[in-house]
Amino acid sequence: MTNDSKRSNPFTRAIYEALLAAESVALAISEAETEFGGELSDDPLQQVEELRQGDLTPESFTKEKINILRDLAARLDPRINEETTSWVVLDECDLSGGYRETSTSPQGQALIMLRSSFLNLAKRLSDVVKLQEAERLAGTLRE
Repeated sequence: MTNDSKRSNPFTRAIYEALLAAESVALAISEAETEFGGELSDDPLQQVEELRQGDLTPESFTKEKINILRDLAARLDPRINEETTSWVVLDECDLSGGYRETSTSPQGQALIMLRSSFLNLAKRLSDVVKLQEAERLAGTLRE
């Protein structure tokens, strides 16, 4: 298989994008741990321990792993909210009377990046799983 055909194969391309997303998760975990001064104290992270190195295995491409990643992302929301402050700025020149401003701490920014990387990887893994299911279904329909 030539390089061009590897890049044009949707299945291979989806796996490649999942591998890139896994690297982003590893970087986001590392940056979040740096911001918090050590390992993130979240037991659910142990369910995706291999992602600390950006590794994916064939077992990573399951609906269970996808759901774990989505759950981890959702669990970060309260922590992000704790690191976010909002306030209203009253402005007599503004026709609506004022506007809302929001500020997120560096720790909150790191958690936002981590949440985003979890959701991105979940999407990429889901793409691969759906392509696998499509191939299985196509084979069944061809019979």
